[in-house]
Amino acid sequence: VVYVVLESQYQSSMAVACKRINVDQENVCVESVGYLLEELRNPETLQAFKRDVETANVFIGSLIFVQELAEKVVEVVEPLREKLDAVLIFPSMPDVMRLNKVG
Repeated sequence: VVYVVLESQYQSSMAVACKRINVDQENVCVESVGYLLEELRNPETLQAFKRDVETANVFIGSLIFVQELAEKVVEVVEPLREKLDAVLIFPSMPDVMRLNKVG
């Protein structure tokens, strides 16, 4: 799971959720890599994000309302959308919301 969130408290929630899944499910193991939205302004971080999405099964985005950064997320995720098992976007810019895919 790769995710982009607005604030750091969401990162800790994702980490706890993955740990709980891994403890409670014998046949499932979830790894997550998270980014704060503002971190995507850094070109090196943006490249790391792209590499992580390329190898992910699921992408989650939340509260992506900065146009410049929304465009970067769309640029990375859109070409990989069909390969991903799921793309879950919570309230964000319309172009980012269009990336939603479940199943």
